[in-house]
Amino acid sequence: MKSLPQALLWETVAHGRWSLPGLFLVANLLPLAVYGALSGLTIDSKMHEFIVLQVGFLQIVLVQLAFGIVVAQGPLSRLYTLPISTNSIVAWHTFSGAIILALEIAAASWLFNTLFNVQWPILGPALFAVAAWSALQVLMSVMSFQSLYAYFLAGTPALLMCLWLNARYGVWFSPPKYYWSEVTPSEVVILVCATGIFYMMTCYSVGFARCGEKMPTLGIGSWIEKQWEAYLLSRTAPRPFRSAAAAQFWYEWQVKGIALPLVTSMMLFVAAGWGLGALYLGTTTLASAYKALLLLGGFVSFLACAAGLFLGLEVDAKPAGQRDQQLGDSVTDMQLDSGMGCFLSSRPFSSKEFAKAILTVAARSSLIAWLMWFGLFACCHLLFSVTNQSPDYYMPPDIGILFIPVTILGPWVAMANLGTLGFSGRGARILFGLVAGFVSYFVFLLVVRQFADVVIVQQIHNVCSTAVAALVVGGSIWAFVQARKQRHISNSTYLASGLGFWALLIAAILLRPVGSQFIYYPTVVIIVSLVIVPFATMPLAIAWNRHR
Repeated sequence: MKSLPQALLWETVAHGRWSLPGLFLVANLLPLAVYGALSGLTIDSKMHEFIVLQVGFLQIVLVQLAFGIVVAQGPLSRLYTLPISTNSIVAWHTFSGAIILALEIAAASWLFNTLFNVQWPILGPALFAVAAWSALQVLMSVMSFQSLYAYFLAGTPALLMCLWLNARYGVWFSPPKYYWSEVTPSEVVILVCATGIFYMMTCYSVGFARCGEKMPTLGIGSWIEKQWEAYLLSRTAPRPFRSAAAAQFWYEWQVKGIALPLVTSMMLFVAAGWGLGALYLGTTTLASAYKALLLLGGFVSFLACAAGLFLGLEVDAKPAGQRDQQLGDSVTDMQLDSGMGCFLSSRPFSSKEFAKAILTVAARSSLIAWLMWFGLFACCHLLFSVTNQSPDYYMPPDIGILFIPVTILGPWVAMANLGTLGFSGRGARILFGLVAGFVSYFVFLLVVRQFADVVIVQQIHNVCSTAVAALVVGGSIWAFVQARKQRHISNSTYLASGLGFWALLIAAILLRPVGSQFIYYPTVVIIVSLVIVPFATMPLAIAWNRHR
């Protein structure tokens, strides 16, 4: 070859004689299939849906074609030993790839316009491909550094170019509205300037990589690495616990307490992604997404039921020689209805301290899960204020403002009470009895409804609910008396529980929804009792299990 540019271009074409045309066909296969399936219909290519398709297909085709050129060219490092300057390596490596990518994008657009008359723009995407390839070279040039800072710095140009391309079809952060049919002089200037800036950034990083030097940083990456190393050191060599109760709390939180926040965060992340995607595509409204968010607030309490059962699981103790395998085998060893092993029973802390650790785990887990949901709830209200919209209702009409305290106390009630069943050592039997009684009661109401009037069924339901409320209150009083007699709770806890019961009960009555029926009052009494009673039943259950 007479010159380096000719050699690099020939090398790219020679190495990519199979990959370039092959990936060109693969990249255009999906658009060909979609447009081919729609070719028999009478369609308008300027419809909003086809504009969205064009933007999506353009980015998919661009990425796959760029990958084919990367495979054909090979890494930049293969040219480091040549007796040429770094600027020449970057310039001709970028030039050959940009020309091929622009020609392939133009050919793909022409192909679809010829076959399906979809009116894809040609000039704008072809020019954009040149700048996009230059942005990709910045990212490729930092591969040898293996630095988070370098990846962040190199990935920013590609992200900015994608946002800029989306703005050519409408605005920056909204669905496309029209085709990029005309290329203005200002857009050409922006693409040329961007290509030049990306070229200089690539030369800068290749210059350090070619000499085997590290890229200068602001020190942020080093600081993060030091903090991470300190964290790993603290994990491998932790400080001793202040007491056995503190160690038990750490274990319960690490193994069981984190379950509810983890599952809640995953659920809310998926829900937030779905909501934002649906709003972006226009398939739903903010008011509908808000209703779904309210449902998720109640669903956290159902997740807490599973978390409470998990909190009450017991792991059978093993001999010392098998304790290294305990975490790996813990899933098969966990039982809801099993006696507490000798390891826990003989721990040097009281049932009162044990119960305090478990209830603290349940309270922290419930609070974190609720705060995650409330964060999305507050963001949704902020969107309403910014967009000047309003939902059909801010709180569920059947419960009103009580919805917020219910979403706070619901997870606590579920985790604390179901966890108490598990720590009693008889959780499976008690839970089975409660579920069987609950199901039998509703079967009884269904049978009575076949032979009696609805009013009579409602009166029976009111009487039964009142009786259950009386039993729950009576059982709670008995539990607190027994816990205080056995010194499982202090006088301050005893007094605070009583005051808390009456405060919650009075607040629920004062904030009752308009038109509340009689069934509301026994229901409130039951819920308030279940909020307070774990402070007495948890230490009693643990003592019952430890000293059977």
